[in-house]
Amino acid sequence: MIELNNEKLHVEFSETGAQLIRLQDQKNGRDYLWSGDPTYWRFSAPILFPIVGRLKNDQYEHQGQTYTMHQHGFARESEFKVVEKNRTQIIFELTSAMHQFDNYPFEFILRVTYQLKADELTISYQITNPGEDELFFSIGAHPAFNVSLDENRELDHVRLSVTPQRIYDQVKLIGPYSDIQHPQKLDLTQPLELKREMFDNDALILDLQGQAIELTLNSQDNHGVKVFLDDAPYVGVWAPYPKKAPFVCIEPWWGIADQINASGRLNEKAAINQLASHASQQMQYRITPF
Repeated sequence: MIELNNEKLHVEFSETGAQLIRLQDQKNGRDYLWSGDPTYWRFSAPILFPIVGRLKNDQYEHQGQTYTMHQHGFARESEFKVVEKNRTQIIFELTSAMHQFDNYPFEFILRVTYQLKADELTISYQITNPGEDELFFSIGAHPAFNVSLDENRELDHVRLSVTPQRIYDQVKLIGPYSDIQHPQKLDLTQPLELKREMFDNDALILDLQGQAIELTLNSQDNHGVKVFLDDAPYVGVWAPYPKKAPFVCIEPWWGIADQINASGRLNEKAAINQLASHASQQMQYRITPF
């Protein structure tokens, strides 16, 4: 077990997927993160890389060759190594040199940093291109937060609040694929009381258009989490349906599922990130439980 501690929080990790697996209040022992019980969902907070969501027909094309890759990519199943650790910070690393990724013909270095400061956990992703060719990638987070349910195991009185309060563009989903050209509207001028049936077509996806936001997930016992995003272009909110699982995910994404009319060419993929030779890019988000 790998752990970090300070006076406020206790957190634990798995080297498989560099996954956060526990987020616990030091004083009252409350666990804010889903346990990964496979009855409902076998993950707690997987990292989505090098794609977010699903590719059309689970395939993409690059330089005339076709590759198969399944939903959310391979990082969540890969073994990372710890390259640095102290009491309140840990850095995991996954590189193209560590594994044979036959379905991803790019050189890359992915570093995942977790840092505790008071009652806040900062999660940072740094992607470096050590190769000579341009690197194409997406990355995202998928943390699942415990919520208390009513006697029918429904999400009644679980509320989502977003700051700034306004009407947001919501990405339309057609099956597992996205339609970013025809957004729907989601009124978040007031807290949204979540209902299970909201997720009958998968996640609610907000197009943030580069705006920094704060999302608050507040359960009926008045405990929850705040998730702060500075530069994520999208955020997904998801709970299993029709399973009555006791968690809700808040998912910062730097990428999105293929559009229904995707060409299949990776360099034309919606919201794909492009990284020049020997360049780096960093993304982060923050979690504060209450």
